[in-house]
Amino acid sequence: MVKRSQKSIGLLMGCVAATAWGTFGIFSTFLSNYGLQEETISMVSSLFLFVLFTVLSLTTGGIRSMKVPRGAIVFLIFDGLCAALYNYSAVQAYANLSIGVVSTIIYCNLFVLIFICRLIFKDPITKQKVLAVAIALFGVMLVVDVFHSGNVSGITAKGLFWAFLSMLAWTGLIITEKLVMNRGVTPDASCAYEGLFSLVIIGAIGSPSALAANFAEVFISSHGMVILPLLGFGFISTMAAYYFYMHALNIIEPTYVQICYTLDPAVACILGLVVFGQTLTFGQVVGIVIILATVIWLQVEPKRLKPPTDTNASAKRMPQ
Repeated sequence: MVKRSQKSIGLLMGCVAATAWGTFGIFSTFLSNYGLQEETISMVSSLFLFVLFTVLSLTTGGIRSMKVPRGAIVFLIFDGLCAALYNYSAVQAYANLSIGVVSTIIYCNLFVLIFICRLIFKDPITKQKVLAVAIALFGVMLVVDVFHSGNVSGITAKGLFWAFLSMLAWTGLIITEKLVMNRGVTPDASCAYEGLFSLVIIGAIGSPSALAANFAEVFISSHGMVILPLLGFGFISTMAAYYFYMHALNIIEPTYVQICYTLDPAVACILGLVVFGQTLTFGQVVGIVIILATVIWLQVEPKRLKPPTDTNASAKRMPQ
């Protein structure tokens, strides 16, 4: 059972991870504006994940830290497949549905996680957890402006199919990551192997030489300036996000980590306002406040529910 202090640390790590991941859209937009293709950006992300976490794992734990128990190999492979499936299905979903609808459907994996974690990890389904999930999801709906995302005719069966597939893929991803670490693989090594499998899958689907050519062309045309957002993308959006995310997942339940990740769209909206001058509606501001309040409540509520000291038992132990 996770102690309250460990839960607080895990929730804090989850919030830091979500904040770092919220910069993904900013840096990827800069990279796209320079001319990098989506496949190239995905390849760069996987490359950073593999190289940086391999170095980190070897530096902190030596070669033994990269050892994978036999029982974890299958889950690592499935982890890579879920990551590839999520990336592909999410792109398809956003191409056929509004951002608000897709984001809301994907974040519905919070409800799926509650029941799967109950079956696999025996995590309890508490009133606090269900209420936090419901409130956080409502906050996400406000932030992505789902209530003004377009008319009903814009919702297609094809779009819904890919959106629900994205939701299931992300659920599978977080579950398999937890299973991998439960079988003795360190969080850093898990990230390294996830990056490796992602590179293999992307390389099998696309053309590594064409992606390398695209990067070389952009590097020359930008006089090397593309390196700046690339480093931000690699160290903040990728390494920092994955580091705190995996270490949070290693000590607290997947559901709580995912609730923390509702900060992602909130951070993205705030950064969009600061960096690109994008405006925020009143509903989005309310949604951001709701999400922040929910995450803070998860930190405070367990302390308020701490069982009182048994004064009668203490009295019995006092000398007469």
